[in-house]
Amino acid sequence: MVDFDTKIDIPTFILDSIAILLKTITDKNLVVTIRFGKRSLDSNRYYWRLVGKLSSLLGNSKSRQHNLLLRSYGVLEEIEGKLLRIPIPDTDKAEETALEASEYHLKPTSSVKVGTDGVTYRTYVMLRGSSDFDTKEMSDLIKGTIDECRQIGIPDSEIMTPKEKEQLEKMYGVRF
Repeated sequence: MVDFDTKIDIPTFILDSIAILLKTITDKNLVVTIRFGKRSLDSNRYYWRLVGKLSSLLGNSKSRQHNLLLRSYGVLEEIEGKLLRIPIPDTDKAEETALEASEYHLKPTSSVKVGTDGVTYRTYVMLRGSSDFDTKEMSDLIKGTIDECRQIGIPDSEIMTPKEKEQLEKMYGVRF
C-alpha cells in the first residue's frame, strides 16, 4: 500500500497512477517527497517590484522591507533538521544591523539570556534567502507581500496588472 500525505490538492487519479507506478518498481515501503521547481525570474522581479512599492510608502530600505517580509512569510533555515540559532546582543543597534542586512536574513525569537560576559543576548534564527525558494515558498511570499500591500492601501490596480495576475494564477494555480 502506498500512502500519500499531501499539503496540496493532487487529483486522485494522479495519486493512484503514481502509487501503481511505484508498486511496480518495488514491494518495499517508500517515502516519496515531491519538491516544487525553483521559482521563476518573473515572479522574483514581480516580488521585488512590490518590495519597492512597500519600502517607498513605508520609508524603509528595500533590504529592511525584504527582511521584514521574510520574517513574516519566509522559510527557516535548517541543517539536518535543526534550526540555525545565533545569539546576538539584545540591542537596538544589533536589530538594526539584522534588519538592514542583505547577505543574511535573521528573525528574532523570544529567547533572551545573559551571557557569562554579562551581556544580554537574544537568540535569532536564520531564514533562507528567497533566491533559494521553490515555487510554493515563493508563492507564499508573494501572497503575503500582496496582503501587506493591500493592508497599507495600495490599490489592486497598482499591485498587479491583469496580465501579471493571469501569469501568477497560471504559475501557482492560486487566485490572488
